[in-house]
Amino acid sequence: MSLSQDEKKGRNERCGICYEIMSNAGPKQVVCLQCGHLFCHRCITIALSKSKQCPICKLPAKKSHIRRLFFSNLYIKDEQEVATLRLKLMTETNQRKRVSLI
Repeated sequence: MSLSQDEKKGRNERCGICYEIMSNAGPKQVVCLQCGHLFCHRCITIALSKSKQCPICKLPAKKSHIRRLFFSNLYIKDEQEVATLRLKLMTETNQRKRVSLI
């Protein structure tokens, strides 16, 4: 299954506040409020310290309503790792081209 198909099926969840891809642990861990909207833990904690409502539907919410979610099949795309691997590939390709010219 290609990445675009995974994204279409919603397996690549993004935070409703920062729109970054969420994870199963740490500050980017997927959490939800009682209304069901998904956020990363860091963003919703900050949002609820400023306003006592869901940033999406505006229903009343407080920090005690935050529920951590755990997914066994959550796909996490690490953009930094992809960029690093692309750079390594380009470097290797250029080195091979130079060697073949000698």
